[in-house]
Amino acid sequence: MKGFMLPAFALFFLALASCDWEGFNGKPQDVGLTTVGAAHSIPNNSRLSLQGSLTSQVGSEYYWFSDGTGEILVEIEWKVWNMAALQWGNLLPSEKVEISGKLERERNTFKMEVKTIRKLPPPNKPDETDNSAEGE
Repeated sequence: MKGFMLPAFALFFLALASCDWEGFNGKPQDVGLTTVGAAHSIPNNSRLSLQGSLTSQVGSEYYWFSDGTGEILVEIEWKVWNMAALQWGNLLPSEKVEISGKLERERNTFKMEVKTIRKLPPPNKPDETDNSAEGE
């Protein structure tokens, strides 16, 4: 009987180790700059950056972020928000930001935990000319 138990346990643990667990979606990646639309196919806990705007606040640390390809719920802790706000003051929904952080998937939620946020400069309009004087 003892001779049978050892191979049975080994076979059981080998089968258990090779199971494809539900919810596993690949290894975390360092994606870099991407879009909200593309983020839906990125594995959990991956690091990424998005450019767009915060459209509304839905809790003390939760905001909706949009980049034109979709929306994602983002969590910005007060420490991160306060450090950024010290640099540029208030932020309007029309102003663009770049957020970097970690993608989080839990059951039915899809959100991003923001580690850094920075305000992007307004885009230059093509009809604007440089009116600065040089050599005066």
